[in-house]
Amino acid sequence: MVCVVCQGDVEPGAQVFANDWERTRQRFPCCGTGCAAAFDQDLHWMPGEQPAAASDQDEHRLVSIARRRLLDGDDPSVTTHDLLVAGVPPHVTRAVLDGALMGADRSAKENRRGWWMLLLTGRGWFKNEKREVSAVELAYASLDEWRLRVKRWEQNRERAASPPLR
Repeated sequence: MVCVVCQGDVEPGAQVFANDWERTRQRFPCCGTGCAAAFDQDLHWMPGEQPAAASDQDEHRLVSIARRRLLDGDDPSVTTHDLLVAGVPPHVTRAVLDGALMGADRSAKENRRGWWMLLLTGRGWFKNEKREVSAVELAYASLDEWRLRVKRWEQNRERAASPPLR
């Protein structure tokens, strides 16, 4: 296992959890009480072990919920974290972000066209777009972090630091 705070190795049975909720879930282990005290669920969102892949049915359901969340203006980084932790593959998550980015960009172009139509004809059509291009672009960094953590999980499996994954 990997400590979610300092990214150090955690021996099975020696993990410490930040609170009772995390102790019950057993997904975000820490290597000691110092790391457990520094645990912040918004910063340390990657689990100690790689989550199991979501089934095809769950994946489709989660992706549709994520698309709706992005349309409603939820933070793209949080939505990305939720998809990855739920077991949705990174390439599918990237496709969801790509769609959100293209949709936000297209709406911005249509709104610029709407302003010109308003000036020229007195009528303009505008979309109330809640997605921000810059926020969606920031969510791509989460995918890079995830890719690096997957490599770390694989290294731990090869060194047998995490026996339950074998």
